[in-house]
Amino acid sequence: MAEKLDIADVLIVGAGPVGLFAALVFSQMGYRIRIIPPDLDKLDRHVERSGGCRIIPRSMEIIAKHCPDVAEEIEQIAYKTTDFATYYDGKKVNTVSQTDSICRYKHSYNLPSKRAVELVFEKKLQNLGVNIERSTVVSDLEVEEVEGSGMYKINPVIVTMQKQPATPTTEIVRARYLIAADGSRSFCRRKLGISFDGPQEVLHMADLGLVGRSTHPDAHNSW
Repeated sequence: MAEKLDIADVLIVGAGPVGLFAALVFSQMGYRIRIIPPDLDKLDRHVERSGGCRIIPRSMEIIAKHCPDVAEEIEQIAYKTTDFATYYDGKKVNTVSQTDSICRYKHSYNLPSKRAVELVFEKKLQNLGVNIERSTVVSDLEVEEVEGSGMYKINPVIVTMQKQPATPTTEIVRARYLIAADGSRSFCRRKLGISFDGPQEVLHMADLGLVGRSTHPDAHNSW
């Protein structure tokens, strides 16, 4: 098994919306980045369910600050809503506004799935010449405490990566910074011994494809 060493300014683990946006921001600032998925289960596989399909006004404002053309494309493909309505046993129990009076964006932007957002980000990254290494996963991670100066002081993050072509290879990447955008079950967080505090709750959601006409007062809001 061949092994090689590479140097990066920023290594991003996680190629969902957060990881992709981080890659966009840092690559536009001139940093040398690497972006890879978190584990073998996500190699070359895209999740089409609706998780993370809503972008709130402040998030859109942040996207527009760094990538105005990306925000414009999201606006064109998203369904805009202003309120979130809660119903229980056939009765409305609450309405929450999704607007923000001090934000330039006045709606929530709803898309069929988080994959729709990823595609917009990926197209922009491709135009910038950034490769999303979907055939590579992290197998080990450590942060070195080094005295003195030089490459090992400047690049303390050491990541072992496994490439998965016909002939697997191992690569060591030394990075200045690591962005762990690999979700609630984060491999990076576990390796670094960082806890994920707070209560755990179960939220049941359903993806429904409906076609029809409605005069319901909340037909055009989020439920």
